[in-house]
Amino acid sequence: MIKKILNKSKCDSKSHLDSNISCVRCGKSICPKCIVHSPVGVRCGSCGESSLAASNQISTLLFFKTLFISSFAAGTIGLVSVVFSSVYFYLYWINWLWILIAAYLIYEIIDKISGYKRGFKIQLIGMFALSLFIVTQLLLTNYYLNIFTLLVVIVSFYFVFLKLK
Repeated sequence: MIKKILNKSKCDSKSHLDSNISCVRCGKSICPKCIVHSPVGVRCGSCGESSLAASNQISTLLFFKTLFISSFAAGTIGLVSVVFSSVYFYLYWINWLWILIAAYLIYEIIDKISGYKRGFKIQLIGMFALSLFIVTQLLLTNYYLNIFTLLVVIVSFYFVFLKLK
């Protein structure tokens, strides 16, 4: 261990910087500025970019499958929330609670169907499905869009956007 600390090598991309760190994939020496963090350890720039690109790619078939299933689920959740909200029509917070629950359920459904993919396309699917739910709920209920409902809608969109990033 002490020998490894004393034996400093030069970073492969910046040859003037000393480094004790090596890529877990290819073994190249890397300095702290060149590190790309991955789930299995630190990698060099070339190895780190290739692992991140593979997790963000989604096939066309999987995209449309995720879009269809999440849209169907969002519509179903919207109809269930309309029925449930009509029973408790005098409680506005029930409507807000349904929006937050729907955001979480839509995120979970998209996450499972897409195979835990991330990226902009998955975020678009999440935004579309949540929009479908909110339009379904607001059009079929007697609630009007007030400042608190708008705040809950913004928080739910932010939640889905960040979780699918």
